[in-house]
Amino acid sequence: MTITITLTWWDLLWFTPLVLWSLWWNFIATMSIRDRWGMLSRTNKVLAAPPVVFSFLQDVLANLVIATALALEWPRQWTLTERFQRWKALGAAAPRRSAAATRACKHINQFDPGHC
Repeated sequence: MTITITLTWWDLLWFTPLVLWSLWWNFIATMSIRDRWGMLSRTNKVLAAPPVVFSFLQDVLANLVIATALALEWPRQWTLTERFQRWKALGAAAPRRSAAATRACKHINQFDPGHC
């Protein structure tokens, strides 16, 4: 049995907002876990590990698929944060990407200051 998934540009229109919204919620939860990691019991660390790993994999997937498609640029980094940091550093050389990264980082840094 073979399962084939075909994504078109139209699929990205409804799929992208859902993935980014889910990624945002996972980011908030993951940063909360990271901030409290030293206080967690071994049981809580074991229970928290799968969602943290899922969040990281979702970040990588969003960077490789969604950000690549929207920016029309092959990924040079694994995560969206790394891509945003590079875009911010471009400044005047790529004003649209720099502005988009600055806006995204503004929202990300509200939950984890200095993250991006």
